[in-house]
Amino acid sequence: MKRFILPITALLLAILYFFPYLTGGNKNTAFLITLKPEEIEKVYIKREGSEYEFIKENNHWKMIKPIQWKADETKIKRLLEAMKETVLETPVSDKDYQRYNIKDNGDFIQVYSKQKAQKILIGKRGARYSLIYIKPQNDRNVYLVRARFVDRMPAGENDFRDRTIFQTDPSRIKAIYWKEGNKTFLITRGADGWYVGNKKENKINSQALKEYLDTISNIDATGFLKNDRLPEGAKKIGFLSIKADRETKIHLYKKDSEFYLQISDRAFRISSFLKERLFKKL
Repeated sequence: MKRFILPITALLLAILYFFPYLTGGNKNTAFLITLKPEEIEKVYIKREGSEYEFIKENNHWKMIKPIQWKADETKIKRLLEAMKETVLETPVSDKDYQRYNIKDNGDFIQVYSKQKAQKILIGKRGARYSLIYIKPQNDRNVYLVRARFVDRMPAGENDFRDRTIFQTDPSRIKAIYWKEGNKTFLITRGADGWYVGNKKENKINSQALKEYLDTISNIDATGFLKNDRLPEGAKKIGFLSIKADRETKIHLYKKDSEFYLQISDRAFRISSFLKERLFKKL
């Protein structure tokens, strides 16, 4: 009989563990926020002394603080989804908030819908770094929860900025011309396809063309520059002209081994890999 005790015990423990899932889950599960991500129209964050504010306008997210810029919508979406998925399990304490570094003037994140706002005070990390102490503003209790949503919060003013330099539908592009030093390259789209230059005999029909148009139609920066200005001493070495619904001219600069693109009055850092993909001959 003894040999059956351990298997039976293991079976009972497994049944107890999976029972909530087999019966439709725990209907009393509480989550970090009750608002659905799609309902949220404003996010305000205070973290390590910095403040960040994002608002949704016409279904698109915009950064208001610390600077005004189009927000990286993918990062906003991941942050809100992580908040919604965070479960409030057994409370740790309903007092002694200082012990958990929960402060009214400390770190927090607040989300808003048209009808209400929900604020979460953020404390210190748990014994396991993947956990963190938090307190919903309207709850007496401190909880130890997964820190996934905190890890998805911005860590600097450039973290949630959209990095798009230029974007259009590849099918709208009619011509591409670039110049780098004494090298030039032109491709144009005719009624029956693409050509190198304007000569009909130089028709392009290859996978390389598709990859090139995909690169040109969605150019992202590697990083941002101070005040979005070129570093002192950067030299102009070429430009890229894209004719779609209108003509867009993007200037190429270099300093030491770093490359930069400037469009209008704003400059961006790009990788040497991207530079080679943009300024290439087919």
